Order: sequence, then C-alpha cells, then structure tokens
Amino acid sequence: MMKLELITGNSESEEEAARLLAVSRQKREGLTLTAEQARTVALAHGDALRRTGRIEWGPSAAEGLLNAFAGSPWLTRENQGQQLADLLALFYDCRAELPDSLPDGWLLERMRQAYDGPCQGCMELMGDCFLLRLPRHLRQGGRPEELSWM
Repeated sequence: MMKLELITGNSESEEEAARLLAVSRQKREGLTLTAEQARTVALAHGDALRRTGRIEWGPSAAEGLLNAFAGSPWLTRENQGQQLADLLALFYDCRAELPDSLPDGWLLERMRQAYDGPCQGCMELMGDCFLLRLPRHLRQGGRPEELSWM
C-alpha cells in the first residue's frame, strides 16, 4: 500500500527523524546519524517538500539519500547531518528542474558520483553540476548519461 507523505509539523518531523535514524543504523558503511543529525535531515526534508511543492509516495527521498551516500569519504561524523540536509535540499531543487521521467534513484546515483568524484564534497560545485549544468544540458537536447561533470 502506497502512503502519501507530507511533513507538516513537529510530530511528523520527529517520526521522519526516527525513521532516518533507523535507516542510518542499518548501514554498514559508517553513516550512523545521531538523533540531532537525524532531526536536522528530517527538518530539511520537510522544508524542501514545502518549498518545492512536492509530495512523496512510499519511501522518502531522504531515506534514499542516506542509502546512496552511505560510505562517502566526504561525510564525517561531525559534518554528515548538515551535509546530508544540504544534499537533500539540492536534490529537491534539482528535481524541480528535471523531467519526471528521470527516476529519483538515477539522480541520487549521479549526485553520489559527483560528490565523491569531481566535486570532492564541495556543495558549491554540486550546485553548479546539478542546478546549472544538468538542467541546461537536458534543455539543449542532451541525454543525461552524456553529461560530463567537469
């Protein structure tokens, strides 16, 4: 059964934080969030959904992001909560610019490749890649797999 998820208040954010905390604890690659970091990501998730006017069915993109970025060498115990919140905001900003035919999983994989590769964990470069270059490339008729990140 699919579920409509729209985070609107504190109790929903706390439920999302608890889910994210559980997901992070299942990963073996070292992406275990603290309760505070999980709340930071959950709040960013709710803010991004409201800001972009998006709703989600089924598992949240925040959970997908945690799975996609587990084991990234650029996420440290100290910065991972804020970095994941920033990546989640970037994900939704990018989703708003891309055709719905591109699956979330495809975007998350490319974000991880760029984050760990040419962007080396730099959010400014990530914004350039995913908010400027990728949408422009697609508007000009390019195929997603043809884009060179740097």
